[in-house]
This record gives sequence, C-alpha cells and structure tokens, in this order.
Amino acid sequence: MASVWLMGQVRAFEDQEAYRARGGFQALQYALSVSPETVVKLVQSSGLRGRGGAGFPTGRKWQGVRANPGPRTVIVNGEEGEPGSQKDTWLMRNRPHLVLEGALIAAWAMEADNLYFYLSVEDWVARQRLEAAVRTWQGSPEFWPLAVELVAVPHTYVAGEETAAVAAVEGELARPRFKPPRPFEAGVRGQPTLVQNVETLAHLPYILREGPEAFRQVGTASSPGTLLVTLRGAVQRPGVYEVAMGTPLGVVIEKAGGGLHPGRQWRGVLTGGYFGGFVGPDPDIRLDFEGMQAAGGSLGNGELTVLDDRTCPLELAGAVTRFFAVESCGQCGVCQRLTKTLAELVADLAVGRGGEEVVQRLARYGEGMRLRGACALPDGAVAAVRTLLKVFPDAVASHLVQGRCEACVES
Repeated sequence: MASVWLMGQVRAFEDQEAYRARGGFQALQYALSVSPETVVKLVQSSGLRGRGGAGFPTGRKWQGVRANPGPRTVIVNGEEGEPGSQKDTWLMRNRPHLVLEGALIAAWAMEADNLYFYLSVEDWVARQRLEAAVRTWQGSPEFWPLAVELVAVPHTYVAGEETAAVAAVEGELARPRFKPPRPFEAGVRGQPTLVQNVETLAHLPYILREGPEAFRQVGTASSPGTLLVTLRGAVQRPGVYEVAMGTPLGVVIEKAGGGLHPGRQWRGVLTGGYFGGFVGPDPDIRLDFEGMQAAGGSLGNGELTVLDDRTCPLELAGAVTRFFAVESCGQCGVCQRLTKTLAELVADLAVGRGGEEVVQRLARYGEGMRLRGACALPDGAVAAVRTLLKVFPDAVASHLVQGRCEACVES
C-alpha cells in the first residue's frame, strides 16, 4: 500500500516550464499520435473511476458519449459545490497545466469540437491560471483547432450537477434538469456531452504516459489509483492529501491529519462531504468506493470531517440539513419541502423538543425519502439523518431527554 503524501511532490503553483520538466504534455503528444479509440481503450484498461462523487467507470462513460454521433462537447466540471471540499480548487490553482492536459486528452478521445472549463465565479485565481494555461497551449506544438472557453457561475451546491453545468454553458441558470436525456445523449446544444470532474481528468496524463498497468499498481483492484482527500474537523493537520485508494481511514487520520488533539477521543466521521453520511470510529474502513459503502458511508468527493468527543453530532447534522434546505434551488417542490422539514426536525431534536415522535419521523424520512427531485439533492440530508440515528444513538437519546449531550457540555 502506498504511503500518504501531500499532493505528490508539488506543493505550490506549477508553471508550464516546471510542468514540462516533470514530463508534462508527453501524454497529450502520445494521444495525438494514436486514434481516439486507442485512448478510450487505455482509460478503460486503467480502471479509472470518476472522482466527482458517483465513482462511475470513466472509460464506460466515455463509450457512452462516443456511441452518439458528433459533434461532441467536453465540460471540465470544477464547480466544487461541497462547502468544505478544496481538491479541485487546489488542482486548478496550483496545477492548471495538469488539468488542461487531462482535459485536452478527453477532448481528443471524444473527437470534440468544444471544450468548456466550468467553475465558480468566486474562484478568480483558478480562472486566471487556467486562462493563462490555455494561452500557452495555443502557442505550443501540441495545439490543434479546438474551441476552448471558460464559463464561471455563482457558487451554489446544485451548480455542480452535470445537467446544471450544461444549462450554464448554454447561458441559462445553473440548475439541474430533469432526465432523460442525460448529457452523454444530448447535452450542450443537443450534442453528446462529456461532463467530467477536474480530479478525474488530472489522472489521465499519468495513465497515458506510464500506462494503465502502472496506474493499477496503486489502490485496489476495483478502485485503482489515488484519491485526493480533503481532511477536516478534529485533526491536528487539516488539509488536502493524496492517498492510495483502499488506504485505511485510521492511517489517513493519523499519518496525514496528525491524529486527534491530545486527550481527545475519536467519535466518527462525516464522509464524502455533506452528502455521504456518518460512520463510526473504525480505523479499518477502506477509503475506496466499496469499503466506504460497506461501512454505511460514501466516498463521494473524498471530503472527510472527523468528529471527536467534543463534537456534537446533532450540531453537525443540523448544519448539513440546514445547508441543503438553503441550497435547494426550489424548482422541485418535494426537495424544497423535504429539506426544510428535515432541518426543522433536527433542530427540534437538538433542543429536546417534540419527544419521541421527532425521532420516529426522522427515521421514516431517512429510510423512505430517497431519489427525489431532478438532482437527488435531498439524498444528502436524508443520508445525514439516517446515519445520525444509526451511528450516534446515545447522543440522540441524550438530546431527546436533555436537549444536549456530553460533547455539548465539554465544548
């Protein structure tokens, strides 16, 4: 198992000269020397899975786009909707040429006519550096005629959903659309469209330069490669770390995060950003798609919020449910009503209001209200509620009776 390390060997902004010195654009040169079909097969052989949340096999996604006749479009999705996630932001700001090379490889493989970089309007540093990277590529030997554009939108949670990205590129509000069709069938201006997360694309240069077998030497058989983890909460060294897929959760917390603060006890983790749900303090949980799912959480976007004995899980669950209630875009009534109701119920439980009925209602919503609305945003609030009741029954019982728990008293 590979060790934990901080963003490989790159710790600050990398310009084009430094990137080329590290082998940058060799993969793109190779891609341009072979057929797009060959590039797709190499990505399939690597076993790369999407790092945006769903973990869908990248090669299969590419096949779906190419199965539809062109012209085609590629969208680089850098609109990082999770409130604490920093991985895509870090890549765009500090390794823009790596992101660009991965995007160009994808555009070549899709035989795309248009390439869009899609990000938050607030992230002006990333935008400037990506624009500069595109200009240097346009004057390089690897250039070929391809329309490249940056699209920046106001930062919201739902803006990161793939159909919202398509809508924004078309000049509409960045709100999810009902499906079907999905972007790979009919996306931007009705064209087959590949919407791919920044981190996913950043793996492509290594795969093409070193080969699929080298990529598979790290990680697990079903989840090969590395993962960028945004580590937050009750650790001594929060930050963004690159770890091998399958690394035990305890190793990441201790080696990357420096462990908990002295004298504190580990209580659990909110996994996969706000969308993934809570898991208990099990150091053997593997950081891969299957391992996290088996533990009752979700790998999601790789964001991990660590709870110690001074962290009230009700307080954190309240923050999650309030966030989704606010971030609901309002076009789906069931989403707007459900997220608001869940936030209110968690708030009642936190202060011991409503009695056992509140817990029973939360349990019903947690188990029976999934996959609602155009983008399944309520699933995040539902996961937080469902896993809160399962992982922290003592805290729930204490709040039900006293309106507080030991963590509330200690903090």
